[in-house]
Amino acid sequence: MRNVGHGRPGTEVFPTDWDRTHAAVTAKTHTSSVTIGPAATAGTWDPALRRTIAAAVDPVYDGPADITQVTDVSRVQTIVEDPTSITVFEVELPLTTPADPETTVHPDAVTPDHVVTITSSPDPLLTGRRLHVRSIERGDRRFARVLLATLID
Repeated sequence: MRNVGHGRPGTEVFPTDWDRTHAAVTAKTHTSSVTIGPAATAGTWDPALRRTIAAAVDPVYDGPADITQVTDVSRVQTIVEDPTSITVFEVELPLTTPADPETTVHPDAVTPDHVVTITSSPDPLLTGRRLHVRSIERGDRRFARVLLATLID
């Protein structure tokens, strides 16, 4: 029995540096810009404004991405006894490694419950929208880090 990822004996199907050799190709697909970080935390009360000002949180990622709406009719959630379809987006980030000195984000820096703010997109309806990261697809033979996220507003 052969190991997964090996072809002829002694020949790897997937070279160990394939994410770096294909980085230029995948970079061309990242046509949007996003900022990702934790949701703003509870801030301080401002007596002059008579409201709480949310504390700013530093992003863990600010850079290129590819955003694709996933069409999946099976994603229906019941909200107040009313079936509501949920729009799910794939947010693809460049895959980097901790050993990469030019890394823009550590592969594990983005976690579920982070907020994706779309700062620019070829689709003008997406620019300015915020998404809630629900899950992260992981794999050792990927060209990119893929986040599954839903609309916040």
